[in-house]
Amino acid sequence: MTEETPTVDKSYLPGDIPFPEEAVGNDATIQEMPEDVYHRIQAFSSSYLRSQVDATPHHALTSVTQTDAMRVGIAFESLFEDAVHAIRENEDSFWSLYHEHRFLTSAPTFMRRCAVKPLDLNKGTGARARAEEWSQQHAGKSLITNVQSLVALTMVKSALSNKGWRRHLLSKVIGEWQQAIFWTEDGLPMKALLDYDYPNSDGARVGVDLKTVNGKISRGHSHDFSAKAANLRYDVQAAHYMTALARIHGEPHVAPFVWLVVEQTRPYGTACYTASQEMCRSGFRQREHAIRRLKRYMDTHDRLPEFPAYSTDDVLLHPPSWHTYRTEGLTAGGI
Repeated sequence: MTEETPTVDKSYLPGDIPFPEEAVGNDATIQEMPEDVYHRIQAFSSSYLRSQVDATPHHALTSVTQTDAMRVGIAFESLFEDAVHAIRENEDSFWSLYHEHRFLTSAPTFMRRCAVKPLDLNKGTGARARAEEWSQQHAGKSLITNVQSLVALTMVKSALSNKGWRRHLLSKVIGEWQQAIFWTEDGLPMKALLDYDYPNSDGARVGVDLKTVNGKISRGHSHDFSAKAANLRYDVQAAHYMTALARIHGEPHVAPFVWLVVEQTRPYGTACYTASQEMCRSGFRQREHAIRRLKRYMDTHDRLPEFPAYSTDDVLLHPPSWHTYRTEGLTAGGI
């Protein structure tokens, strides 16, 4: 069935760049673009749909304040992509740059996406003005400290020591980094930006996401990462990215999604995870639910109202089942 032209009111969509015309209908399209441009394209992303499982479009459109953990994550992803390219050309040369502390200044993706604050930026007379001028010069980049850049470099070293990471990212088959995919689904404009994807030995396309975890609050081993994945609905992300790849390569030619995980604090542990059948099923189920909720919301409101109204009539409020279970064993009376 031919998809219709997206007619979504712009108030529901993030960004200010129109959806690509070539992605309207049955044809999906791949476009090369910087990440900041991708985020400005007016379409529904994985993170948008993850929020729609149990929230409103208002929550999806609420901007996220960049945290230190996010800055380190961006620095790591950028440096690791540059490291993979450098190793493919000459691994000995890469390690020479790394050990001589020259890799940071020769990593093009990192330099395009990040800027390291000078150590004396906030010292001396006129420090405030210099800091503001420096921030303006690097507008749109992730601004990190020297310490954060060194942490990101250590994470790169740890990830490169993991044979599983190398199996996915440094095999003889060369994949694609940061591909932006656009398509139309149920009349809605969709987009996905994969960290990496490549064809496996069976010819199926494998989508890969680089994930950084705190290391103290959430670690990289399976128990902690499984809980984090459930809380943040990474299964929906997997379903969305697998859908994007299927639109380009065909459904039979897409393999289960892969997460490569690295901790941001010592011991900088690493791991490799593939979405199980159960995780894929839950992801696609939640994604379909999110799309239905989003379309119902659009049917109710032509434009996104300024504020969400969760109810207008009085609703009888019940405690959650876990709270009732917790209080059943309590006895009445004082201390």
